Amino acid sequence: MIDFTSLTLPRTPNTWLCAPEGLCKSARPHRLAPVYLATPQAMREALIAAMASEPRTAQAAADAATGQFAFTATSSLMRFVDDIDAKVVPLGDGRVSLALYSRSRVGYGDWGVNKKRGERILAAIAARLGA
Repeated sequence: MIDFTSLTLPRTPNTWLCAPEGLCKSARPHRLAPVYLATPQAMREALIAAMASEPRTAQAAADAATGQFAFTATSSLMRFVDDIDAKVVPLGDGRVSLALYSRSRVGYGDWGVNKKRGERILAAIAARLGA
């Protein structure tokens, strides 16, 4: 699993990063992550449910101690594999956020697939936790 604090983004446009402000010291997120009034456990459950709704997506690893998860998603036509890493980020005061990094393993561009996937995942989490 990746370390979000030291993550650097490649120059290729086939990645998408969403993270809370200040988490990624060496990368500028494509989108700032929403903040929810929820527990870390509720965020973990919402994340796993959101990922389960994604087609051809499987959990590859999980670390309960750090709140990190790794998933893979396989395209239907060419069977390309994308990697998705997520980290539940407790903010205190009953607030929680999420870092999400989706990227293609091969190729230069992705026709916006990683961004669309990330936005779907965030929408599914928001539907479960509330905006």
